Amino acid sequence: MDLSNLTKLAIPAAILYALYRFVPDQRVKAMVLGVAGTIAAGQIPYVKDVI
Repeated sequence: MDLSNLTKLAIPAAILYALYRFVPDQRVKAMVLGVAGTIAAGQIPYVKDVI
């Protein structure tokens, strides 16, 4: 993984963290965890082939 890939992941990760940290609505937090899980799963080689 090179710097450009890390940058592509860091920007959405920062946005998701801000949403999780500062939005009090539990539905938004659940959505953030789902999106973050999908992004993380996309980085795992076996899961990336299935998605």
